Amino acid sequence: MKILIIDDSRIIRERIVSQLKELGHFTQILEADSAKAAKDILSREKPDKIILDLRLPDISGVDLLKWIKEHDSRIEILVLTNYPYPEYERKCLQYGASYFLDKNSDLDKVYDILSK
Repeated sequence: MKILIIDDSRIIRERIVSQLKELGHFTQILEADSAKAAKDILSREKPDKIILDLRLPDISGVDLLKWIKEHDSRIEILVLTNYPYPEYERKCLQYGASYFLDKNSDLDKVYDILSK
């Protein structure tokens, strides 16, 4: 299984990568720090799952989520954000996110979801 982590925080990406390596069932873990970098990766790679932050330096994660789903609707997307506002959750679920999680309280849920 191939996964792409899209988050502008290197520290968050490193923490997630470390935990995912412990799960051990990912063939490849890809990382992007912006929407542009994510789109470049998505033009070459076909991840099965994406962990997506909402605050990116170039466009919003909501807009990127919509773009990804328009280009490949089969990818499962887990939104992981520091901004767990109901209006963001509604938009993300509307645009095809499978999960909407709070970085402050739900990080362990990400690993539970991905270990299934």
